[in-house]
Amino acid sequence: MAIAVIDNWISPTSLHEKTGRNIQAMQLQDGKCIPQTDTGSSNSHGTICASILVEALPEHIHLTGYSCPGDDGRPSLDGVCTALEICLEKRPAYISMSIGSENWLETEKLAELTKKLADAGTYIFAACANKGHITFPAAYPWVLGVRYEAGISGLYREENSPIGCNIVVGDFSSCVLDKMAEENPFFECRTNSMAAPYALGKIVSEAVSLSDFPRWIGQKTAEMPKELPMPVVVVTGTVGRMKELLALLQKESYQAVLLTDRAKTDWVDMVLHVEAEDFAAWVKPLAEAGILLLDVSGELAKLKHFSDYDVDLGQKDTKKAYIEILQFFGTAEEKGG
Repeated sequence: MAIAVIDNWISPTSLHEKTGRNIQAMQLQDGKCIPQTDTGSSNSHGTICASILVEALPEHIHLTGYSCPGDDGRPSLDGVCTALEICLEKRPAYISMSIGSENWLETEKLAELTKKLADAGTYIFAACANKGHITFPAAYPWVLGVRYEAGISGLYREENSPIGCNIVVGDFSSCVLDKMAEENPFFECRTNSMAAPYALGKIVSEAVSLSDFPRWIGQKTAEMPKELPMPVVVVTGTVGRMKELLALLQKESYQAVLLTDRAKTDWVDMVLHVEAEDFAAWVKPLAEAGILLLDVSGELAKLKHFSDYDVDLGQKDTKKAYIEILQFFGTAEEKGG
């Protein structure tokens, strides 16, 4: 069995010191995959997450680490996509990704590659955002999103999560983290990034599946806010015209999302099917939205009071509506999420 780990930097030397195990280490640089020179941080994010995975796995499993160093210690998205393309050729059984992006304007290729891998039979475990925002690839329905929940024990399957969480991990022990905590108390804590490789290691080593876990019933009911943290455009008309408006905004780098109860969810285009009674649960996950389009042609009409600006696409051309929205909210300098 082969497992790949994709992260910012994975030090094979440090991983061996922490676990006594070896990992084939590759580095993505300028679009090329080359054998890694071990010059990065020994306690990098990728090294720690890979070590948590390795310590739980049987020795016969072949591990490959793909280091994708980018700016500020974060992985390069181009490097991550190149690593995924390599995985498409090699077809590992599992991929561990304790990384993600909250900017859905830059993740189209990420969606395409992870979907191809999932369709080919590779299981992808990805960490959800610690802040509870939507992050990719964890949110994609073909990826297993993982998050940590303090104060409980065991692993649970989560259903209908607005952030795409599939596995909830309670408090867990790790020899790697315990040893590191002797020098840095931070490692007494647990995070979503740590939980993702732990969950994968547990599932592989114990030969269990998601269906074997009890269902998570600890969801907290979100309270309806008095106001929303992002600009809201209330729209009426056909869903097709709304999608056209959404595409115009995204094309010009506005991190826009359409909430509707009249279409199926499309995570790539960020068209999200939301029922009125579930709306409050989506507010925090969508905190990074630059503009929220709210379809009030159906049951979501009861949410019209959140409107900052109203658009009737049955009476107005989408291009004209787009220009008027930009004029209302300000200049192009305010683009983004």
